[in-house]
This record gives sequence, structure tokens and C-alpha cells, in this order.
Amino acid sequence: FYSKSQNELSIKLRQLQNDILGFCVTSGEPEMWIPAFETKYFAIRNLMIELGVICVDQNGGRYLIDASFLDLFVEVQYSQGQSPVALERNMSRKQDIGLRTEERVLDYEKAIVGSQYIELVRHIALENTSAGFDIASVRVADRTGQCCLRLIEVKAVNLSDWQFTFTLNEVKTATENKDAYFLYLVPIVRGQPDVKKMRVIQNPIDALYGSNEWCITFGEWRVRKADRFAGE
Repeated sequence: FYSKSQNELSIKLRQLQNDILGFCVTSGEPEMWIPAFETKYFAIRNLMIELGVICVDQNGGRYLIDASFLDLFVEVQYSQGQSPVALERNMSRKQDIGLRTEERVLDYEKAIVGSQYIELVRHIALENTSAGFDIASVRVADRTGQCCLRLIEVKAVNLSDWQFTFTLNEVKTATENKDAYFLYLVPIVRGQPDVKKMRVIQNPIDALYGSNEWCITFGEWRVRKADRFAGE
């Protein structure tokens, strides 16, 4: 087990991948830090020291990765996700599911509005990808016959958590249009959109923000130069 051949160490590092992911690079140097020095990482740390993968910096209290093993650390830490080919395939599949879900909602809306107003149901996403919604539809007031515009953003979701991504452009459009903006959350069941289980959320900005039922993660950076440095 203590053989230092690159091949054998690579195999052992992969076997210890979950524990190795507890380490993280903390600067541009090949160093590692054990979060809060939790007990569960001590054995891994000691093993990697004995293997010669890391050494202790007595002055700084850091664990430095030996340069000859840095490539293995990078492989274990960062190469376990999807390859570009797999990512493209997965994105293509998601786009296909998204399109089929939009088409199912389109049919659903046409059935609701009836033949008299069917021309008012349009698949906007095929005409303008930056509109901030997917489908334009209407609802007709029973008494007045007045048509109320309905801007629909369709999201294909998993029944387990109903997770979806709301882009900045969609948020902006929803904020501007308030009660005229609707989220149609359509569960994918056995690979197919199920509009019978669909949830419709009107004015999602007000409905979702601060709700106990939904968790919203904010993490996108918006960066610009400070005014005094503008133009430089």
C-alpha cells in the first residue's frame, strides 16, 4: 500500500476521493488545509504524509502538496465531473425535454382558450430567446369578455424537489409584469412532461421570495468598475 509508484498512488487517491475532497487549495501554492481540523480527516492526513504526497509546514501550519503529486490532486479534485462531450449530450437532452415541455404547455393553453382565441397563444421562445418567458397566452373574463395577457415561463422539474433555474432576464421580466407573469412548473414523469401534476405560480417574484415552501440561492456576481476608475 505504501508503494509510491504513480499508478498505485493514483488508484489509492481515487479510492480516498471522498475524503480527499475534504481538503482544498487555499492559495496559488500547492497547499492544502483541513477544514476545522476535524477528526475524520486526521487519518487521511497522516496517510498522505507517510505516502509522501503532502508534508507539514511547521511555520505556517499548512500541508503542502509535493509538486510531483499535484497533477493527481487536480485529477481527483476537478476531473470527476462531466466531460465536454457528456455535458453537450446532457444539455441537448435537457433542451429536448424543455422543448417538449413547452409544446405540451402550448397544447394545454390552446385547449383552455378555445378556437376563438387560439391565435393568441404563441410560442415566443421560438421567436425570441431573450423575451424572458416562453409562451404568450390569454385568459378571458367571463362577464366582460376582456382578454388578460398571460406571460408563461415553463420549467421542467423533478417531482422530488421541484428545482429550477430562474435567470436574471426571467426575474427582470417577472418583476416588471407582476400578476401577468406565470411560472408553469411541469414535472417530468418517466421522461415525459405531466401537465396534470403541473403547478402554476402567478407573480412568482412575490410568491416565491420569503416563502417557507421554497429555497432560493443567490450566487451570481455582478461586477463593474467603480465610478472613479471608469474609462480606464
